[in-house]
Amino acid sequence: MRIAAAPLLLLLVVSFGYVLLSGGSRTSPDKESGTHSARYDTTETDWDDYLWPTSAGTVRTSDFAEFRRTHFHAGIDVSTGGRTGYDVYAARDGWLHSIMFEPGGYGWFLVLRHYDGYYTCYAHLDGFPERVLRSYRRRLAALDRSYGYAQLDVKDTTWVKKGEVVAFTGATGAGPAHLHFEVRDADYNPVNPGLSRNLRPADSIPPEMKQLCIVPMDAGSSVNGAFEQKIMNIRGAGSSFRITDVPVIHGRAGLMLRAHDRAGGATDYP
Repeated sequence: MRIAAAPLLLLLVVSFGYVLLSGGSRTSPDKESGTHSARYDTTETDWDDYLWPTSAGTVRTSDFAEFRRTHFHAGIDVSTGGRTGYDVYAARDGWLHSIMFEPGGYGWFLVLRHYDGYYTCYAHLDGFPERVLRSYRRRLAALDRSYGYAQLDVKDTTWVKKGEVVAFTGATGAGPAHLHFEVRDADYNPVNPGLSRNLRPADSIPPEMKQLCIVPMDAGSSVNGAFEQKIMNIRGAGSSFRITDVPVIHGRAGLMLRAHDRAGGATDYP
């Protein structure tokens, strides 16, 4: 068994000693520019309703929120052993929402919309069953196009059942052959698939905490009397940790946590 290792980077905001968590902006896939909302409630969906999305197996090569050079990973990656053509299943009952091809990123990308407004997304695909292809071609024809992004019209969409084959795994877009899978909320924000017991990894290895970085957020803030970030080593293991000294924070400050998390039954290879 190989162990996948990935650095974690978490950003919180501290104001006068209190930790404030923000859901951030909400961007709808149906609009060019999103709206902002204070709502963020992951109980809006039935997490027990989600199905593992592929016949390729359950070996994961990347997990949600892993750090990338330009972004955080928005979903999970499932190994296909370097092969293509495995079945991709609709994780829930829903409708075909959109299909597109992104050569430098997702490759062939399919989005399903579900009855509660949540979405599931499937990327790096190699092809689609004829039923899905017919819907895609019909929508392109209605848009007077022969290729490109197609969001299916409400009157012309296709209903899919949970467990139905909606695509096949491939190696399109960035990276080797694998399946990239996402869950997004009603405002199209990425949500951790691990909130579903059917999608979370079998992980009994606790993360290793390395360092805590405190960063002043504005000109009126300071850490230990200075407008400079303060990096402190973290000591401890298991579920008990401590920092090397107690910082004095004035104003607003961001916290960045450097950690090393591993998961059993995972691999660093596709």
